[in-house]
Amino acid sequence: MDALICPPHVVPAMRHGESGDFILSLGAMFRWTLLAFPAGIIPVTKVQVDETIGYEGGNDRIAKKAAAILSGSEGLPVGVQVVAKPFCEETMLSVMEAIESRVQRLDDFPHTPVDPA
Repeated sequence: MDALICPPHVVPAMRHGESGDFILSLGAMFRWTLLAFPAGIIPVTKVQVDETIGYEGGNDRIAKKAAAILSGSEGLPVGVQVVAKPFCEETMLSVMEAIESRVQRLDDFPHTPVDPA
């Protein structure tokens, strides 16, 4: 296996200031970096309105935080993480480029708004 495509996080992108008490949820993203595997994250879609309702979560602090993040996440980007073998950054970048070239043409790709100024 030359590359792995996996979720970068347990929730979609968070608004600024929401990650402070949610730091333990970053294990999926940080493990590859800690192990010296090249990894990159690219957006592929965005959260749809029907994906933000109905998630109750659990009773612990982390589950409640995840539910709160999801309830206000409509329109935020959802990405994938591409991981390659150590010292194979070119493989990781090639896979990321292939994914991005396909998804950026889709209607729900999270384009960055252009500032008219």
